[in-house]
Amino acid sequence: MSDPRTRFKVPWDILLIAITSGVVALLLGIIYIVPNLFATFISLGIILVAAAFGVFGYSIQDGELRIIWLGWSKNIPMKEIKSVETKKS
Repeated sequence: MSDPRTRFKVPWDILLIAITSGVVALLLGIIYIVPNLFATFISLGIILVAAAFGVFGYSIQDGELRIIWLGWSKNIPMKEIKSVETKKS
């Protein structure tokens, strides 16, 4: 586990929370309204794939930026990063 000062959470803004909640509710509603195996697999598959590709955090350790997803992570050497921009709120 990395030092807590080098691990960062990924905050969700209110619009992302609203859209995600709406899409999940719609997909779960499809399962309820269309009770067949195909609709269930497709709806749950979309939810699980979307969750798997959601970024859950970042960490900086051993000279690398580590992007953390649900089941895996990707390491990017810091020397390969050319620039960084921040969004002002």
